[in-house]
Amino acid sequence: MGAAASSNFTNYTNPQYGFSLLYPSSWINEEIAPGANLTFLISFSPPSQVFGESVFVYMAVKNLTGNNASLKQFAEQEISFLERPPAAISLTEDTSVRTILQSEPTTIAGNTPAHKVVYFEKVSGTLSKIMEVYAVNGDKGYILTYLTYTYIYDKYLPTVQKMIGSLNFTIPRNQ
Repeated sequence: MGAAASSNFTNYTNPQYGFSLLYPSSWINEEIAPGANLTFLISFSPPSQVFGESVFVYMAVKNLTGNNASLKQFAEQEISFLERPPAAISLTEDTSVRTILQSEPTTIAGNTPAHKVVYFEKVSGTLSKIMEVYAVNGDKGYILTYLTYTYIYDKYLPTVQKMIGSLNFTIPRNQ
């Protein structure tokens, strides 16, 4: 646990989407083509050093309908999506396992209100533990997702918590 938590951190800033956060200097960041309903997506992950350890932190940005949509509305919408059965990738995939363990208010940098959800989901046949943190700034919804296997979730949690605590909006809320 110590090595994962004691990394040196580097600042990532995205002026276009109005946020910054710290991530471990040794980790790789990669912009990904956004999927449905997303305007921006980036992943952060440790270098592939340990066999079997898949660890990803995603930062997604969504345009919200209606200027200054509330955190409550955004979180409820995202949780409602989580409560639906996952889509099957193949006919034989088990999509029955998605269990919400925790759903509660939290804060990010600057004591900015956010909402945290932790849940289990079967991903590619393996049980994963996922944390999502939702925040709203103006007409944008932000989702920071931590995804890994259940058996290594706690190993990287201190690092991810530091990343979450550093998430900051670089565009004032009233713009």
